Amino acid sequence: MCTHLLPNIQQYIEVDHAWKFEKDDIWQVQVNKDMSVLATLCKNADLTKCESEPVDGKWKLAENYALSVTLSNGLNLISSMVYYLPKK
Repeated sequence: MCTHLLPNIQQYIEVDHAWKFEKDDIWQVQVNKDMSVLATLCKNADLTKCESEPVDGKWKLAENYALSVTLSNGLNLISSMVYYLPKK
């Protein structure tokens, strides 16, 4: 994850990080094994008051570290991720 505070540097987020999105909208996205997604819009960053009807869509790996989501309403989302493989 890069931020404007430290651009182009990978930063790690602690598990107990307190997210603050002010009044931004948040999409909660359920990613399924069959490459489908169900996404729900939560206005004003209020996760207790999300829309009742999810939007369907598809996902694919954009790179080995990025997930690209295309929703049926035409919205495209992308998420960067970091993962570690256990040593055997």
